[in-house]
Amino acid sequence: MRSVTTHDAETAFAALVASAQQEPVAVTRDDGQTSAVLMSYADYQRITGQTRLDLIDVMHRMRTHAAAQGLDEAKLAELLADDS
Repeated sequence: MRSVTTHDAETAFAALVASAQQEPVAVTRDDGQTSAVLMSYADYQRITGQTRLDLIDVMHRMRTHAAAQGLDEAKLAELLADDS
């Protein structure tokens, strides 16, 4: 993980955002303590589980749509049992 000072982060933020697409960037204070980490949105989603929540939302919408089209548990079981 790359590390930069808060001063460098202030002066080169656009470059740090670009760099964070490849790997997280640690931002350190003048005393050397890491105070923040800049990462890509994809990494953030993976860490927070947002992608999983999006998948659950899509599955719920698909279920609602399928039910509106007449697909219920019985019809699904029939389709899955069909050997053709």
